[in-house]
Amino acid sequence: MILIDTREQNADFIKQKFDAAGIESEIATLPYASGCDYLIAQTKGSCGIQRKDSTKELITQMEELRTDIIPRLVTYTANPVLLVEESHQIGDAGYLFRREKGVYVETGMHSSAYYGFLESMRMSGVDVVCTRDLNASIWYMIAMDGYLSREHFPKHLKSYKPHQQALGMLCCVPTIGAKRAEKALTELSIAEMLHVGEIEGLTKTQTQKLKKALGARL
Repeated sequence: MILIDTREQNADFIKQKFDAAGIESEIATLPYASGCDYLIAQTKGSCGIQRKDSTKELITQMEELRTDIIPRLVTYTANPVLLVEESHQIGDAGYLFRREKGVYVETGMHSSAYYGFLESMRMSGVDVVCTRDLNASIWYMIAMDGYLSREHFPKHLKSYKPHQQALGMLCCVPTIGAKRAEKALTELSIAEMLHVGEIEGLTKTQTQKLKKALGARL
């Protein structure tokens, strides 16, 4: 069974695709706290999915994904998935281009920042799956529904230890790099950071941004 959130603009089209493939599905209002666009529930397990287009949504919603959507998703389900449709092209200088009215326009987002963001999402506890377009995403969900009817969710993708997950969570906050995050974690745990006035190694602005992110996550 695949549940499609009512806020999904293409819900009717996607359900038709599932129906044609013989997949049981339903359009339903998923809880806001879930962070899910889709919830796949099968006999061997389930997974929650948040779907984003790389240029139309993801690169303009990174802050919201860091501090709100993904924290809700990883809290709600043991198997969270960020499903990214990579509609972009990458130019010679490494910048992402989006397609507009038949031509490609530079987004201002460099590929190093884009792929760094995806890796930080993985370190924060979400699986990142990249497809080419909506059609490919639909078939990914069909395949996952079939897989979960036979096998449990592949836990080998969840190999990060608690310290690495904490490091990934801190690195999701803009301007906090790995060195600053490591220094902060030598003094305090993630839970303690939410309740102190100052965090060793972080500026006042960085601390405020981190507290906002932690407030959504904890």
